[in-house]
Amino acid sequence: MNEDSYRRAAIDAEYSVDLPDGPDAEMSDWVEIDPHRVRAELRRPLSAERARAWQLTLQARGLSSQFTPLARGWRLFVREPDYDSALLELQLFEVENRDWPPVSAIPSAAADAWPTATVLAALALFHNLIRLDLFVLPGAPWIWLRQGAASVAAIRDGQWWRLLTALTLHSDGQHLAGNLLIGGVFAFCLCRRLGNGPAWLLILVGGTLGNAGNSLLQPLHHSSVGASTAVFATVGILAALRLPEMKQSSGRTWLLPLLSGLALLGLLGTSGEQTDLGAHLCGFLAGLLLGAMAAPRLAHTLPNPLLGRLLGLTSLLLVILAWYAALTSH
Repeated sequence: MNEDSYRRAAIDAEYSVDLPDGPDAEMSDWVEIDPHRVRAELRRPLSAERARAWQLTLQARGLSSQFTPLARGWRLFVREPDYDSALLELQLFEVENRDWPPVSAIPSAAADAWPTATVLAALALFHNLIRLDLFVLPGAPWIWLRQGAASVAAIRDGQWWRLLTALTLHSDGQHLAGNLLIGGVFAFCLCRRLGNGPAWLLILVGGTLGNAGNSLLQPLHHSSVGASTAVFATVGILAALRLPEMKQSSGRTWLLPLLSGLALLGLLGTSGEQTDLGAHLCGFLAGLLLGAMAAPRLAHTLPNPLLGRLLGLTSLLLVILAWYAALTSH
């Protein structure tokens, strides 16, 4: 069996449909279609996959076609009276399928990990810089805490920026490390679902809403710092995103994401003497709300890299604006 025979056998096995033999030498009304005329970048011979697709396209239009095998592909022939029609149909087919199959809109794990790692590293760097009292970020640590902590009395007095700035402050290294390790895992998972820009904007908004809700529940003397409110907002968003998927299952399994989120809240959000349970609970509830309302809409931005970057930049600008307001207020 020669090489062409092996190739024909392999194609027949792959498609389970025989490509017809080449035109009979006695039939003079068959002409070859040059692939270059169908699509400029194509050259003969045709691949087996494209040959099969073109054959099905012509069959659907009632046009006869035949193929002859070459060493590395196929040649396409149509009847001379059908040449113009066949050429037009194939050109339309290629235009309609130019971007098919589509490039996956889901970013790779590495593409998600770098922005997440950058945000976490920035939080760690900020925490250490304000304690070193360098000229870049002058001021003793207590000044930053005084100006940026989520003080209930100050928030109720109109100092809105504290809802955001408090998310970037931590009481000590252990507090910071816990939020970075736990929050980084959940943030990475959310970025895999929504893309980096939409995910980080929702995390920031969820943490902000969580601090706002907590300021309504706590007494005036209460004050808190930490990204844990945003961490539990992330947990809430992830749980809400899973609810529609689980509702399609039988029984009450759709409750599992919600119960899992509550279990994490109980496991991670209630331990420690300085744990702000109200902030964690409010962050989780804010995340559920955002996950149910905003996340499905923001998910449509995933195929649009530019919009995703703009949303990520918006998150950064909101934090910068909040700190500018905090440091310039009197």
